Amino acid sequence: MSAIEVPASRAPIRNPGITMVEQVVAVVFLIISVKMVFFAHAKQVRQDEIEGALTELSAYAIRMEVAHKRSSSYGTEQCGSHLPARRKTFSFTCAVTRQGTAFTAYANGVDALNGYVSTVDQSGRRNTPRFRGIPPPAPAPDCWLERLDSCYRTNKLM
Repeated sequence: MSAIEVPASRAPIRNPGITMVEQVVAVVFLIISVKMVFFAHAKQVRQDEIEGALTELSAYAIRMEVAHKRSSSYGTEQCGSHLPARRKTFSFTCAVTRQGTAFTAYANGVDALNGYVSTVDQSGRRNTPRFRGIPPPAPAPDCWLERLDSCYRTNKLM
């Protein structure tokens, strides 16, 4: 024997698989990725709910104008048009003021969107008096807020 031979029973065992550290890194990466996707999806679902409620509120203002054209009043004690059906995360209310010559309709967040309040009145003025339970910075912008510092683009919802 010219070379040193190691008996097969004493040869080091080599496992061609991945190490425990590599497995842990892969699992941590997977967990972080899943959380990012989940939170992005939840944010998009919340945004879709808000946009849906604002679209309903806008359509309601149009129906109130039609009711006003028919009867020269937005209503007496109640608003002159049926409120939109309650959505999963929003309910709608309406208040008539000045003997039926003015109204304000509200979209109020409930459950997961509690703290969101958006309004529209007889002149078409849009306002967000509460956004995630926080009043917007003064002076309040004449729009529906997408974030505390920015408005929805008008053509986005109409």
